[in-house]
Order: sequence, then structure tokens, then C-alpha cells
Amino acid sequence: TDGRLSPIQQAFVEKEATDCGFCTPGQVMAATAIIEEGWPSTDESLRTALCGQACVCGRKPQIIAAIQQVQKQRGG
Repeated sequence: TDGRLSPIQQAFVEKEATDCGFCTPGQVMAATAIIEEGWPSTDESLRTALCGQACVCGRKPQIIAAIQQVQKQRGG
């Protein structure tokens, strides 16, 4: 790779969607799949899509905001 962050990784940074970092790899993978699969961008839909991803730091709102940012950038 060229060392640049993917759009979802960049959005995670911009939306401060990480804290301890323990769940970040799984969250990024799940977020990428959510975007690629075309999930609706509503908070409720994204919470459902992320239900298998634990986040004990309470960053779900920021994670959802990061996903919505990328969805918006892609026109979704």
C-alpha cells in the first residue's frame, strides 16, 4: 500500500471513533463491510449492523458518525 488511510480509517480519526483501540480493527472491518453492503445510514440500522462488535469505551456514536461520513462521501 501507499501508506494512506482508507476512507473509513480516515473517518475514524476525524470523528474520534477510537479510544483504547482494542476493538478498532474489528470495528473498521465491520464498518467497511457495512459500507460495501449498502446498509441504510440511519443510526438504528447502523447500530443493528454493529451489534456483534463490542465497544466498552462507548464510542459507538462516533463509529456510527464515521460510517455515515463515508456513506455520504460515496453518495449514499
